[in-house]
Amino acid sequence: MAKYPFDLKLNTVLDYEQGLSSYQFIADKHHIKTPSLIKDWVHTYRTFGSIGLHRIRKIQFMIQNLSSI
Repeated sequence: MAKYPFDLKLNTVLDYEQGLSSYQFIADKHHIKTPSLIKDWVHTYRTFGSIGLHRIRKIQFMIQNLSSI
Protein backbone atom coordinates (compact mmCIF):
# COMPACT_ATOMS: atom_id res chain seq x y z
CA MET A 1 0.00 0.00 0.00
CA ALA A 2 1.27 3.47 -0.85
CA LYS A 3 2.01 5.81 2.00
CA TYR A 4 0.71 9.31 1.56
CA PRO A 5 2.10 12.31 3.44
CA PHE A 6 0.04 13.99 6.12
CA ASP A 7 -0.31 17.25 4.17
CA LEU A 8 -1.77 15.47 1.16
CA LYS A 9 -4.26 13.58 3.34
CA LEU A 10 -5.33 16.75 5.13
CA ASN A 11 -5.70 18.78 1.92
CA THR A 12 -7.69 15.96 0.36
CA VAL A 13 -10.04 15.72 3.34
CA LEU A 14 -10.47 19.48 3.48
CA ASP A 15 -11.35 19.54 -0.23
CA TYR A 16 -14.08 16.99 0.46
CA GLU A 17 -15.31 18.76 3.61
CA GLN A 18 -15.59 22.04 1.67
CA GLY A 19 -17.88 20.28 -0.79
CA LEU A 20 -15.46 20.44 -3.71
CA SER A 21 -16.92 17.34 -5.34
CA SER A 22 -17.04 13.56 -5.21
CA TYR A 23 -14.44 11.17 -3.83
CA GLN A 24 -13.56 10.20 -7.41
CA PHE A 25 -12.99 13.79 -8.54
CA ILE A 26 -10.80 14.57 -5.53
CA ALA A 27 -8.86 11.30 -5.97
CA ASP A 28 -8.12 12.26 -9.57
CA LYS A 29 -7.15 15.80 -8.57
CA HIS A 30 -4.66 14.62 -5.91
CA HIS A 31 -3.49 11.49 -7.78
CA ILE A 32 -4.84 9.10 -5.14
CA LYS A 33 -5.13 5.51 -6.40
CA THR A 34 -8.59 4.73 -5.05
CA PRO A 35 -11.40 7.00 -3.87
CA SER A 36 -12.08 4.63 -0.95
CA LEU A 37 -8.87 5.90 0.69
CA ILE A 38 -10.36 9.37 0.79
CA LYS A 39 -13.55 8.00 2.32
CA ASP A 40 -11.44 6.34 5.04
CA TRP A 41 -9.46 9.54 5.64
CA VAL A 42 -12.65 11.60 5.91
CA HIS A 43 -14.06 9.14 8.46
CA THR A 44 -10.80 9.19 10.43
CA TYR A 45 -10.69 13.00 10.31
CA ARG A 46 -14.26 13.28 11.57
CA THR A 47 -13.57 10.82 14.37
CA PHE A 48 -10.09 11.86 15.55
CA GLY A 49 -9.38 15.19 13.90
CA SER A 50 -6.23 15.93 11.95
CA ILE A 51 -4.04 13.91 14.33
CA GLY A 52 -5.77 10.77 13.09
CA LEU A 53 -4.29 11.34 9.63
CA HIS A 54 -0.72 10.89 10.87
CA ARG A 55 0.96 7.51 10.50
CA ILE A 56 0.69 5.29 13.58
CA ARG A 57 4.41 5.40 14.36
CA LYS A 58 4.36 9.19 14.37
CA ILE A 59 1.37 9.24 16.74
CA GLN A 60 3.11 6.79 19.09
CA PHE A 61 6.22 9.01 19.06
CA MET A 62 4.11 12.10 19.83
CA ILE A 63 2.39 10.32 22.73
CA GLN A 64 5.72 9.17 24.19
CA ASN A 65 7.07 12.70 24.05
CA LEU A 66 3.96 14.12 25.72
CA SER A 67 4.10 11.59 28.53
CA SER A 68 7.73 12.50 29.30
CA ILE A 69 6.81 16.14 29.98
